[in-house]
Amino acid sequence: MDVSRRTFLIGTGAVGLGLTMAHGPVARAAGPGAPVVADGQPRAIVVVANSRAAQVTAAAELIVTVVRTATGVELPVVTAAEDAQHPAELTRIYAGTYGPRTPDGVWTQARGLDTDGFVVATTADSVTLLGLDKFGAGYACYEFCEKYLGARWLMPGDAGLHVPPATTITVPLERYAAEPVFAMRQFSPLMNPGHTDTLTDPDPVKRWGAIARQHWRIEFHHNLWRLFPPATYGDPSLPTYRPDFYPIHDGETYIPPASRHIQWQPRFQAPGIAEAAAATIVEHLRPRPHLLSYSLGVNDSGGFSEDEVDLTKLNSVGYADASDPYYAFVNEVADRVTRELPYARIGLLAYTNVADPPSFPLHPAVIPFLTRDRFGWVDDKIRAEDQANTLAWQEVANELGWYDYRYGAPYCVPRVDTPIVAESYRWAATHGVRWHYAELYPNWGEGPKPYVLGKLVWQPEQDDEALTQDWYERAVGPAAAGALAEHFAIWQRYWAEVVPHLPWFRNPRMYHYMVDPSYLEGIEPADVIRSRQLLDQVIATAPDGPPRERATVMRRSFAYSEAAALSWPRPGAPLGDLDEAGDAIRAALADVDAAVERAAERLELLAEFQTDPVLKQPLQPVHFKHTWSGWNLYPLWHAADLVRNHPGADRGWLTQWRRYERTGSPRQRQYAAWLGAAGRGRTTQLATNPGFDDPDVAPWQIAYEWKTGELVRPETLGDGTTTLRLPPGFQGSVFQDLTVQPGPFRFSTRLRATATDAARHGYYVVLQCQLLDDSGAVQEQFWSSWFPVVDAMDTWSRVELAEVIPAGVTRARFVLNTQLNAIVHLDEMRVEQLS
Repeated sequence: MDVSRRTFLIGTGAVGLGLTMAHGPVARAAGPGAPVVADGQPRAIVVVANSRAAQVTAAAELIVTVVRTATGVELPVVTAAEDAQHPAELTRIYAGTYGPRTPDGVWTQARGLDTDGFVVATTADSVTLLGLDKFGAGYACYEFCEKYLGARWLMPGDAGLHVPPATTITVPLERYAAEPVFAMRQFSPLMNPGHTDTLTDPDPVKRWGAIARQHWRIEFHHNLWRLFPPATYGDPSLPTYRPDFYPIHDGETYIPPASRHIQWQPRFQAPGIAEAAAATIVEHLRPRPHLLSYSLGVNDSGGFSEDEVDLTKLNSVGYADASDPYYAFVNEVADRVTRELPYARIGLLAYTNVADPPSFPLHPAVIPFLTRDRFGWVDDKIRAEDQANTLAWQEVANELGWYDYRYGAPYCVPRVDTPIVAESYRWAATHGVRWHYAELYPNWGEGPKPYVLGKLVWQPEQDDEALTQDWYERAVGPAAAGALAEHFAIWQRYWAEVVPHLPWFRNPRMYHYMVDPSYLEGIEPADVIRSRQLLDQVIATAPDGPPRERATVMRRSFAYSEAAALSWPRPGAPLGDLDEAGDAIRAALADVDAAVERAAERLELLAEFQTDPVLKQPLQPVHFKHTWSGWNLYPLWHAADLVRNHPGADRGWLTQWRRYERTGSPRQRQYAAWLGAAGRGRTTQLATNPGFDDPDVAPWQIAYEWKTGELVRPETLGDGTTTLRLPPGFQGSVFQDLTVQPGPFRFSTRLRATATDAARHGYYVVLQCQLLDDSGAVQEQFWSSWFPVVDAMDTWSRVELAEVIPAGVTRARFVLNTQLNAIVHLDEMRVEQLS
C-alpha cells in the first residue's frame, strides 16, 4: 500500500520540515506576527498545562533555552492557571496545550493526525504548539525552535546546539500541521529500557535522540523467551508444566536453562501454545492501556524445533526455512489477542529462519520488521532483491516495518553512506513501510550522518544534500564548511566507489559484518593524511566556542580512524616472485614501527573516549574481543613460501635482510630475524590432523550454531584428496585448542566450494585465533578477513591469518567460523609457529 497523499502533502510542503536555511539571525523585525522578543526585551511567556507533565515541560524549557541563547532574554514558563497573572500584551506560547487565544479548530485539526503529529497555529498574540500526546507536543516545540529560531541540535551536549544570535524574534502568522511518514522512528541505543520519554534522561545522547524525534512505538524485538519461561512451563513440579512447548533438539526435548535467552525457540505447533501465549499477552496489556503492542519476535541465534524447520530448504538469506510454522502460530496468537483487545498490534522480526514471507496472509494486526543493511543498495542487484522482498511481504502483510543497520560504531572509519540510504528510505515511504528501526550506535565523528538520518525518517522526501550542507555550515561556520565537506566527501566516495568492489562486500547477508575490518583494505594512506589535514584546517578556521568544539570532536574521533586505518595488517594479494616479495618486505619494514604504535594508540583512544559522552563509542570493537597488533606478517610468510620453493634463495635473497638485524630499529631487527627463520624453514606445524586423514576428524571439534540437514564429515575427492566436507546451510565452527608460545604464527586452510543454482553467494569463511586464559576463557582474538565463498567456486583458494601471540599466552583456540549456502571442502588446515 502507498502512503496516503495527505501524509505527503503535510510532510513535504514549505512548512513542517524543521529546516531553515538562513545562517544569520532568523528574527523578523517587522511584519505581522506574534512578537517573542523585541529589541532585546521579552514579549512572550510560555504556557504549559496545569499538570506540568515532565516531558512537555522539558520541551517548553527547551524553547526558553534557545531564546536565551539567541537573545539573552529569559522567557517565563507558567501554567494555564497562572496565565492571567501576566500582562495581557505578552504573546502566549502554548507549549503542548491550547488557551483562550488559540484559533478555532486547532484541536480538531490535531485529532486528524498521527499521534506523533502536531499543529502550529500563530495569531498576532499567540503561538499554539499542539500535539495529541506528549510526544507530538514535544515535536511541536522542537519544530518551533528549528523553524522560527534557527536552532540545530547538531550533536549531543551543550556544544552540539547551534542558535543564531538575534535581538528581535517575531513568529509569522501561519497555521499548519505536520506528521511523520514513518510512524515509528527509532535508532539504537537512543532509547531507555521502557521506550518512554528520553528528553529528561541524564544521558545527553538520549536527550539528543528525543529532539531528533525518535519514538519507539511498536514492540517487535527478540522476545519469545519471555512468553515461555522455563520456570513456568519447564518445571515438572508445577501444574503449568508443558515440556511440549519446548523444541526438539537432536531428537530430544530441550528445556533451556532459565538464564538462556538465545539458541532456542518454542515449539510453535504444540497444542495450546498459541492460547497460552495470547493469555499472557492479554494479561500484560489489559492493565496497561498505554501499551499498544506486544512482540512475538523470535529468540536470537536459531534453535528451532527440528520438526518445524525445513533443513532441506534454505531461505533467501541462507537459513533453513521455518516461516510457515512460525507465522501460523503468530496468526493464531494475534487472532486471540485482538478478540480481547482490538487495538493491539503484534510486532516481530522477519529475521534469519523466518526472513521470508509465509505462504498465507498474516493477521492484520501483525507488523513484521524486514531486516537488511540498506547500504547494500549501492549495488543494483542487492537493491532489486530488497525491493522484491519488501513487495513480496506487502502481499501478505497489512503493515510493514524496516529494520536497518546504520552502524557508526564499531566501524573504524566514517561510514558515510547517507545518499544511498536516503534513496532507500524514499522508496520505502512509497511502498507501504510505515515503521522504522535502525541499529545506529552513533559515532559523532561521522558528522552530519545521525542528524540527517533523523530528519529523513521523519520526512524522507527532504533533500539529504541540502540537510548535509546546512549541517556543515551550522556546525563549524561557513568559512570552515568547505574543508569539512571535502573531508566527508573522501569517505563518501570510499564507501560508494571502493568498498563495493572489496571482498568484504561480497558477503551479502542481512547485514555487512561491522567487526570484519577488511573494509579498510582499499584505503589509500594519502586519503587518511588528507582528511587529517582538512580537519586541522577546519579547527583553525572555525569560530571560537561551540563551532571549534564541534570541530575538535570530529578531529579527535578521526585520530582513532587514522590509527586504525594505518595499523590494520592488510593481507594483500599473493606474491608472484621474489622481486615482488622484496618490495613487500621493504614496505613492511618501513612501516612496522608506526603501525605497531598506531595499533596501541587505537586502543588507548578507545579507552580515553570512554569518559566522554560524545566521543564514547557505544559499540566498541573490543566488545567483540577483536584486536590486531600492527605487525603485518603476511608478506613475511608469503616471502618465506617463495624462498622455500626456490632452491638457493635462502643463501642469496634472505641475506640482504640481515643488515636490518644489525642497523634497524628494535622492531625492524625483530621482523628481519623472523623473516630469516621462516625463510629457512625453522617453523613448527602445531595442528593435529591438518589434512583430515583421520576419519573421526579428531582432535578438530565441530560446533553447530544452527541445525542443518547434513552433518560435517570427512570426504575423499575423486583425485584422492582427503577433505572435511561442510554442507550447505552449515553455520558453525571447526576448531582445535593448542599450546602456543609468544611470537609469530600463521593459521591457514585451503578451501573449494561447489557451485550450485542455490549457491549464488556462498557466504563466508573466517579464521580466528582466540587467546585463552588458564580457565579457558577467551581474552581477546585475532580475525582473518572474512573470505567470500563465492571466490572459491570450483577452484582451490586459501584463507589465512597471520599475527603475533603476545607474551604470557600459552593456550589458543584456532577456529574456522562460517555460514554457507554451498558445499565447501577444507584441506590442509595448518597452524605454523616459528621454532
